[in-house]
Formats: sequence, C-alpha cells, structure tokens
Amino acid sequence: MSRNLRLQVMLNAVDRVTGPLKRMRQGAGQTGQAMRETRDQLKELQRTQSDLTSYRKANAAQRQNTRAMRDARARNQQYTQALEQQREAHANVKSGLTVARREYDRLARELLRTKQPSDQLTASLERARVRLHGQQSEFDRSARALREYRNRTRHAGEEVKRLTQNHATQTERIRGLKTRLDEAGISTDNLGQSARELRTKEQRLNAELQEQQRHLADVAKRQRQLTEARERYQRTVSRGQRIAGAGAMGTAVGSAGVVAMGTQAVINQSSGARLAAQQGEGGEE
Repeated sequence: MSRNLRLQVMLNAVDRVTGPLKRMRQGAGQTGQAMRETRDQLKELQRTQSDLTSYRKANAAQRQNTRAMRDARARNQQYTQALEQQREAHANVKSGLTVARREYDRLARELLRTKQPSDQLTASLERARVRLHGQQSEFDRSARALREYRNRTRHAGEEVKRLTQNHATQTERIRGLKTRLDEAGISTDNLGQSARELRTKEQRLNAELQEQQRHLADVAKRQRQLTEARERYQRTVSRGQRIAGAGAMGTAVGSAGVVAMGTQAVINQSSGARLAAQQGEGGEE
C-alpha cells in the first residue's frame, strides 16, 4: 500500500470519529440551551401560578374584611346611638340625684335647727335619705353604662379604622396582582379556567423538559462512546509512529481500519439519537 493511500485511510478513520462527535456536541449544546429556556418558562409559569393563587386569596380576604367592616360600622353606629341615649338618661338621673341631695340637705339642716324634731320631720328626713340613696345607686349604674358605651363606641371606631386601612392595603395588593396577571395574559374574569390552563401548560413544559433531559443523556452516552473510539484510534496511531518500518505502518493502518469499523458501529447505533437531535434543531429554528 502506498504512503498516500495509507494516509488517506487514516484520515478517513479520523473523519468517521470527529465528524459525528462534533455534530453531537453541537446538538448537545442546542439541547442544553432548550432545557434552560424550558426551565425559565417553568419558573415564570410558577410565578404566575403563585400570583393567581395570591390573587384568589387576596380577593377572598377582602370579601371577608368587607363583611367585618360592614359589621363594625353597624356596631359603631349602634353604640353611638346607645351612647347618646345613655347620655340623655344620665343627665336626667344626675338631675334627680341633685334634687334628692338638696331635699335631704334641707331636711337635715332643719332637723339640726330644731331642738325637739317632730316625728313627721324625722320620717321625712328618713324618706329623703332613702330616696337619695336610691338616686345615688341609679346614678352609679348610669355612669357605669355611660363608660361602657363610650368604650364600645371607641373600640368599634378603632375597628372600623383598622378594617378600612386593611381594605385599602388589600385593594392595592389586588390591583398589583391583577396587573401582573394581565401582563402574563391571564384572565381574572374566570379564575378557575385560568388555573386549569396554567396547570395544563405546566404539564406540557414538564414533559418537554423530561424529553430534553432524556435526549441529552442519550447524546452524552453516544458522545462518550465516540470519544472512547477516538482515543483508541489515537493510541493505535501513536504506537504505529513509534515503530519504525513500513511493516509497522501497515499494522497501524490495519488497526486504524479496525477502530474505524468499531466507530462506524457506534455511529450506526447513535443514528437515531442524531436524527432526533437534528429534528429538535429544525423545530427550534
């Protein structure tokens, strides 16, 4: 075999290894890029799902807050009216207490000025004392009721204020969530349908990601096989170069042919994986 022919055989063997290996590396890079894009889409989808869940919860919380605010306002109005009525009643009780105290004081002074008070005066003073005691007890009860209604009215007013602030905060949060959902193309008019569409899209992206991972693992396996074949060939050529003489070169060429045949078997075995990678590349384009 001539020298040129031997070199041609060796170069053909190298091409059989390096060509598919280069194409596999390119395909693996494209698949890796597709996987990164799919993962980014999944992350964005999960953020949108989280926004949708938060939007539903925020609306439910706002509805509950609105009911609580309506009840608090009703209580506040009720307590305010009761407070005004109690103030009027308390004023009347206070007036009665003042009259009873003046009557008792008048009779007590008269009794002190009289050296021999009559039974009628003594009885009148006792009745005035009893009436004063009753008026004082009623005044104390009225004062306690007045303080209670004041406290209830104050607490109800504070509750209305707190719930009103909550409502404003929730409204702002819902507005922000709705803006993000609108930007993501998610309708808030039918939350159930939007949630189902998001779940369907997530399932599709997960399936795509699994297929890309499977394809990348298959490409990596074929790439290892081709790399091993190339390394075996390179070791054979190195041994041939170290051996002097035409016979040794012939041995190297023969060994190269054997390695090339083994490489061709790996190439044939991985043809399906390369075809899938090329189709994936065509789809991406």
